[in-house]
Amino acid sequence: MKKWMVRRMNYRDDQGEPIPGRRVPVLQESGGAFSTTGDAQIVCGSKGERLSPLLLPRAPKPCGVHAYFECKPYQYVIRTRWEETPSVFKTSIDQVYDIGISNGGNFTEILVEQLLTNKRFVWKEGCTLYPSLPRELQVLDFALPAAFRKSLYYLCATVHYAERR
Repeated sequence: MKKWMVRRMNYRDDQGEPIPGRRVPVLQESGGAFSTTGDAQIVCGSKGERLSPLLLPRAPKPCGVHAYFECKPYQYVIRTRWEETPSVFKTSIDQVYDIGISNGGNFTEILVEQLLTNKRFVWKEGCTLYPSLPRELQVLDFALPAAFRKSLYYLCATVHYAERR
């Protein structure tokens, strides 16, 4: 188990307006590619499903933060990176285990379980993943390639794995 500090932000209603006094911990989708390297972080549900973003930045920056999601137990966080060879990805997969109580500040402590750490995968669009995911992580069969695509997208400024609003 590992502890992370995550940002808290105002919860928003269906029209995107902040609800005063309701602050929730958030995880973010971020990343993109530069000329010789790329990285990405995506967030998905406990069954690998796309989540509805809490907030989309109005003017997302290339390779920056592109969406914020409310942090809930059992969500997966996939982080991937490539360097020099854009078909070999170093990937880490964590699952939110528990959300701590905030002291009212801007951050909340969460506990995550590291399921994979810096595992190398070989992947190209239209080809199968090598090596394949462990059986208990096969719910991420669609989410993992989305993270790879995001890390390959040059100067990415868009969301790659979220429900459409």
